[in-house]
Amino acid sequence: MEYKKYIISFIDMLGSTHRINTFTVNQLVSQYKLFSNLNENDHWYGSAINECKINKYDRFVFSDLIVRTIDIEKVENNIGWAYFFAVELCNLAEIQYKLFTDFTSVWDLHEKSSPTLLRGCINLGKLYIDSEQKIIFGDGLIDCYNKESKLAVYPRIMVDDSLLKEKKELNLKSINFDRFLQNEYMFTHQFNTTLSCIRKDYDGIHFLDYLKLYILTNISIDEFAIAFLTLQKHAYSISSIAKNEIYKRSPKDKQKLNWLINYHNSLVNEYVEFAKEATFTDYNSEEFENLKIQTSS
Repeated sequence: MEYKKYIISFIDMLGSTHRINTFTVNQLVSQYKLFSNLNENDHWYGSAINECKINKYDRFVFSDLIVRTIDIEKVENNIGWAYFFAVELCNLAEIQYKLFTDFTSVWDLHEKSSPTLLRGCINLGKLYIDSEQKIIFGDGLIDCYNKESKLAVYPRIMVDDSLLKEKKELNLKSINFDRFLQNEYMFTHQFNTTLSCIRKDYDGIHFLDYLKLYILTNISIDEFAIAFLTLQKHAYSISSIAKNEIYKRSPKDKQKLNWLINYHNSLVNEYVEFAKEATFTDYNSEEFENLKIQTSS
């Protein structure tokens, strides 16, 4: 028995008391099932999914806390652990967006529900895991917990320096593209695009830009179309939680809401500027401008 190195995602579903008192058991189970999925049909890295499923990927759930792990010591050298880091970022972006925006479609429309916010941390650390007995412990988990609870603060998934340091030293040439039937140019483009969605916040914390990554991994033909619909649903969800009295009474919760609004508006601003220069889309800059939300006073 020994510690091994893992990519660790530690996720806190915020507002657990409200969720337990508001949602049905079926709704709560549906939420947890999202964390079990690897969304193999929904993002660029579907060809790596089977590798993740073979004794590498695990998940632990305790009430509102979810831990997802990938054993990178079982990843062959010619694949590269970075492949699975990119897979996990795409999965977390999809989960974070869907839990927040799909509250009227994931479940029965007649059941009462509301958006769910996530806060978390993803790092690289050492763990001991017994999957059969569902035992997990180690410095990597403690570090992730401390950073999620003390540094992440807002509804964002923090990307730890342990991964950012490794990212700087990546060698994409070590990956055997033939194994995944993956075009090297396309993979490199997709991989670099994924990592570009790690964003530095005003306080120096790096976090997953889930909105941008969700848009980029779901483009079919027109990026502006998917961006507009994605941001429109996101704006609706923010407006929905802003009506909750807790965001009017609690300064701490109002701070979280305003961070979310500012994050949303920052991406809207990007597409306002893109749309001004674009000549091949039906969505103009004024339409994107209308998706902005006023912060809570």
